[in-house]
Amino acid sequence: MLEEPAEYQQLIIGIASDEPIFKLCWEMNESHGWGLKKIDLALDEPAQSTHSLAEKIRPLLFNPDNFQNDVSVCYEDHDSFPRVDMVLFEAFSQKIPKEIRAFRYILLFRSDEGSLPETVSLIQKLNALSFVISAIDITHLKNIKQILP
Repeated sequence: MLEEPAEYQQLIIGIASDEPIFKLCWEMNESHGWGLKKIDLALDEPAQSTHSLAEKIRPLLFNPDNFQNDVSVCYEDHDSFPRVDMVLFEAFSQKIPKEIRAFRYILLFRSDEGSLPETVSLIQKLNALSFVISAIDITHLKNIKQILP
């Protein structure tokens, strides 16, 4: 898991899919050899470190005053890419701008060393998955870095 540097490099992929997040996660893990694991953000004491990417996006995804079980779940992986954290979450929170909510899911990669996965081949691999309608790099969408951690 990454320590807290001054600035991160990010790759943000918007994914359109009609499948539930657990099926999408399973297909990504199976086809790419990833290790995305379920994180429940509603837990008072999450199993992950407070440095985890899931914990960083917790305020964006989870409102404890308006609890819905599916809002509190995301999938996180720290081991599939060296020095890269990865998180998959559903993008329907009202705190997320409507431009981003056009995609049902967001796959966020964060690194402190610039060792992010190669974008073009990653997008091609994601678009080849049976559960994915479309995957698009939205990293440079206006104001996205002010929204996501």
